[in-house]
Amino acid sequence: MSNTKDINEIVKQELGFGILGVDGDSKNGPNWQDVPDHNKSNFLRERYWIDQWSMERWPPGIVGAKWGTELRHADLGRRLDDPGDAFFDLFISSNLHSLVQVRTWVEVTEAFLSQDQAKKVNLFIREYNELRSKGKIDARDFLQSLDLGLPDDQLQRVMADQVIDAVKKKAEKGRENGSYSDLVHDYGRGALIVGVPLWFSVLPPTPTDPSAILNDFVCRLTLGFEAIQRSVLRANWCPFDSVVVLWKPTLESADSWAKRADNGFYSDPANVTWQKPISASKMPALARIVYEGAKEDELPVSSMKFYARWDRYASIDAVLADHHRRFRLRNRTRPFGPKSRLKVTPLGGRTIRQKLLCRTIVRLFQAWLFIRLHGWKGLRRWISAKFSPSRIYDHWRIRNQLRKLYAQEAEDANSE
Repeated sequence: MSNTKDINEIVKQELGFGILGVDGDSKNGPNWQDVPDHNKSNFLRERYWIDQWSMERWPPGIVGAKWGTELRHADLGRRLDDPGDAFFDLFISSNLHSLVQVRTWVEVTEAFLSQDQAKKVNLFIREYNELRSKGKIDARDFLQSLDLGLPDDQLQRVMADQVIDAVKKKAEKGRENGSYSDLVHDYGRGALIVGVPLWFSVLPPTPTDPSAILNDFVCRLTLGFEAIQRSVLRANWCPFDSVVVLWKPTLESADSWAKRADNGFYSDPANVTWQKPISASKMPALARIVYEGAKEDELPVSSMKFYARWDRYASIDAVLADHHRRFRLRNRTRPFGPKSRLKVTPLGGRTIRQKLLCRTIVRLFQAWLFIRLHGWKGLRRWISAKFSPSRIYDHWRIRNQLRKLYAQEAEDANSE
């Protein structure tokens, strides 16, 4: 690769280029030794998205921690090209103060704007890691050709629709006699990770305008998940109980978003949550401060990570409740299979009073942090908005209008 040192600096310092610089720890996993040469770049890309996923198998609860160990496919009697890109023994602390141990699996796929971009990303990663390749790529020209700004509305629509199509394509393999049927029978449903390389979308700039929301990547993904929820995602044959879409914006795209964003909406305390009390309007400035500080101290630059997800279950506790349900319809499979090695261990024999006390302490800390950031006036604003009938109605009206517009678009597209 020409000017290797300069290329390395560009890849490591540009926030959205993380996928291009996969190496190092990705080669130290339990399966690297078994990967054939021709498939190593694909494996490195899968590892990158799995690392970004951070073992968030189910939505985190109020109180919870998780850690896990990745397993070698060969030790499970599986080949690397079998369904299931990674297997983990996970240990999860649930809201009910139990330690849940379970063996689970994830599948990784990617979505690109074009096949040409996918080919160039693969060639770049192969050259970056000094892997033999049939083609060549001018790394500097490729990096300079990338638009680091915010994608326009049309591109955001196209990419969101491609992600939904990729999810449906993967899910279809879970039908009877499909390639995932044996895997689901043995280990239960898994998680699907959809990575979007070199995609620099942020948030909807005007979240109260239905026509603008319909063109936004994040909102269109949410509408797409809702549209296929009954027919695909919640169908008994769907092999996934969690779908996570991951991408990383750049400072340029964040700054472009900040110039267009409705600052009144995003800075309003009523539009933040206690779990994430920092206003999104402050995100670009905070990201730049962290970025400049890391460069000055010669530390690894931590990039912004965005995600959208759909989950069949709200938490690990909901999964366990469904799994242990005594009565169920014949066509409703249990979340875990015979090889999931599910084990639930109560922690410390805590009483109900102690559990409630622990949750109360967490809630009080969240309230304290919220007040520190937004003040008592912000807290009153948040409470009044939370229970405002007019605000609840406006939220319902906009969502209903969006669903109708999205459904009408899909109907028009199918009739053409």
